Amino acid sequence: MDGAAAAATAVKTLAYGAKTSEEAWLILANTYAKPSRWLIKRVKNQIKNLTKGSQTVTDFLQSVKCRADELAILGAPMDEDDLTDKILDGLGDDYKELIRAVQAHDTMIMFDKLHEKLLNFETSLQGAKSEPSHFSTSANPANRNTTNWRPSFNSGNTNNNWRLSTNSGNNSTSWQSLTQYQP
Repeated sequence: MDGAAAAATAVKTLAYGAKTSEEAWLILANTYAKPSRWLIKRVKNQIKNLTKGSQTVTDFLQSVKCRADELAILGAPMDEDDLTDKILDGLGDDYKELIRAVQAHDTMIMFDKLHEKLLNFETSLQGAKSEPSHFSTSANPANRNTTNWRPSFNSGNTNNNWRLSTNSGNNSTSWQSLTQYQP
């Protein structure tokens, strides 16, 4: 049974004893229209326990905003500062730098601006994780073979022109500059 079918069954059960449609609506209004204290506490507790985890920033913010909207519908809206604090509290360690920057502002940051900053930060984090590591270069190649490189010698040329050595008896790669080359 899906959520809609379960809700319909619950409504039928509640309104079952009503003799008129007016009585049925009165029962439903008393049950659902007046926000109960436990319902407000439950939604507040859900907000308190929300964390980003492995969700995207958009999914996390949507779940927080949805619960905040529920509170507003129930007549207990969240203050914008409290909403921002909850969002920042639910972010992981990857977001510490951004959290500090937002908390350092003297003025309150609005939800849409925070959303934009979090999306940009998430994108930069993803870019940093996908960049290949840069290894330092070395003059000693890791792959040694019978191919040797040495500078070519052209009279009057003072540039370091490197060429493949025809000496295949040596199993190491040798690099020589033109100034050290002696034909």
